[in-house]
Amino acid sequence: ELSGFTVAWFGNRSAFGWARRTRFTRAVGRDNCVRFEGLALQLPADRHRAHCIKARVKVRRHADGTLSVWHGPRRLAKCASTGEPLADGELAAAA
Repeated sequence: ELSGFTVAWFGNRSAFGWARRTRFTRAVGRDNCVRFEGLALQLPADRHRAHCIKARVKVRRHADGTLSVWHGPRRLAKCASTGEPLADGELAAAA
């Protein structure tokens, strides 16, 4: 029987990524931008959709500080932590 048995926890929960959310749901505005933490993330037009107005999208915050906007399985945009759009091969440190 283990009644009264406790385990001491040393360290912080953020070391395991539990303390910080990384995915957020947002709606695309009429200007084809997603508002996120004071930033306006511009969504470029692609061959699948001319615009994403009123679409429900997910904004993901990555470990390197970049942000990406997803609609289902498709990534619509990749941005630096400042909100500037990034090309696919561009690193976050360059922005």
